[in-house]
Amino acid sequence: MQSILFLLGILTLISLSLSFYLIKQKTKSEELLRQKDDKIVALEKEIITFEAKNNALQETLSEKAKNIVEMERQLSLNFENITHKLFDKYQSSFIEKSEKNIEGVLSPVKEKFEDLKKTLSEKYKDEHDQRIRLENEIQNIAKLNIEINENAKNLTNALKSNHKTQGNWGEFVLERLLEQSSLKKDEDYFLQVNVKDDEGKRQIPDVVIALPENKSIIIDSKVPSLDHYNSFINCDNDNDRQNHLKLFLNAVKNQIDELDERRYQDNKSFITPEFVMMFIPIEGAFCLALQSDERLHQYAWDKKVVIVGPTTLFATLKTVASVWRNEKINKNTELVKDEVTKLYDRIVDFVNHMENVGKGIGNAQKSYDNAIKTLSSGHGNILSKAEKIKNIGGLSTKKSLKIETDEILMVN
Repeated sequence: MQSILFLLGILTLISLSLSFYLIKQKTKSEELLRQKDDKIVALEKEIITFEAKNNALQETLSEKAKNIVEMERQLSLNFENITHKLFDKYQSSFIEKSEKNIEGVLSPVKEKFEDLKKTLSEKYKDEHDQRIRLENEIQNIAKLNIEINENAKNLTNALKSNHKTQGNWGEFVLERLLEQSSLKKDEDYFLQVNVKDDEGKRQIPDVVIALPENKSIIIDSKVPSLDHYNSFINCDNDNDRQNHLKLFLNAVKNQIDELDERRYQDNKSFITPEFVMMFIPIEGAFCLALQSDERLHQYAWDKKVVIVGPTTLFATLKTVASVWRNEKINKNTELVKDEVTKLYDRIVDFVNHMENVGKGIGNAQKSYDNAIKTLSSGHGNILSKAEKIKNIGGLSTKKSLKIETDEILMVN
């Protein structure tokens, strides 16, 4: 009887241990699922934030465009008003004589004005094209991730036995993401840049992303062991799955160590943050690595390596593209501002020239009036004296001088 009770006790302990183990495994699985859900929610929040920033940027661009159009309209109206007033002020005969001089003054203003209109037109067209491209890119974000995952599944079997092909495929996926991000090749990013380190050894990072102020981000594509990853996915035996997972994680760590040894971020040819991005082109492999080893991210960071997958890298590239768009918009705005300033300066110069011309006409008119007064007006003017001399001398002539009445009376 005691033996039976003893056996029952052992069975009970085994049952409790098994239950505790199952509960622990279930809790761990639920935690992994929760972490994955949290990451999905975080990515969705990033997309929402990106869309909100994009909307705010569009509103800012629209407001700036309206301000520039209004500025152009006001300048045009002011210019027309000033021109009309100046031309109405002077006699038509003088305008005809001075046409060449005025044309010489107006010609540079007209050229500047046409240049400004051309710059504004190009800027509006560029902004319109950017808005259309941005809308299309936002619509393609979800499709892109699906496309990448499908491509990864289709290529896994073909690539798992050829490491060279795996590397080429990883670089292909990376370049595809760069094209989808709207960044321009050989302008915003560069492939297979050939540089030398401090010891003269050649280094060829897969991609160098250009940033404003001559800064850059280095990305290197790494495809972990697809054999072990594929075996882990398809294996039904838990022990074998764990062995394949362990080998897969070791392969990822080996690639982190390899990037750490290359020390791209220390190369003086680049002004870059103190880390390199390691791109894993398979979203499932990227998620599996981070979910299976919570310390993997810190392990990589300690070696100045940041692990990214297709989704996280694409979000980063879109952020870089947005930074470049803002940089170009700011440069265009400064260019328009500079052209408007030059146009305003030319208008001021034109007004000053016309005022000087007006003063010259006024001075000439004043001198003319003074000369006429000296000749024919006032007591003792030249004409009255000449008429007096004529009368006294008895000169015979049919011509007579026109003088004021009071002077004629005085002569008589």
